[in-house]
Amino acid sequence: MTCVTYFANVFAIGFASGDIWLFFIKSPLDFHNLDFEEPNVTLKTGNNPITNLTIGLGLSKEETILISSCEQESHVFRL
Repeated sequence: MTCVTYFANVFAIGFASGDIWLFFIKSPLDFHNLDFEEPNVTLKTGNNPITNLTIGLGLSKEETILISSCEQESHVFRL
């Protein structure tokens, strides 16, 4: 694991392999019950280590975006 972030009930973990695991939770108390072996969604950005993850609002109130960065490139995902 290289970085983590949490926003609007989305918990994201970035890995040195370029993988991102997303967990959707109902409240921060759900962290106690997370199965870290079974993410809700798995994303792949390439083979470079992820150095930063940011989750925020998109262009509309209903849209959430995830931005992942590594040393050479960045990726944007709609959630």
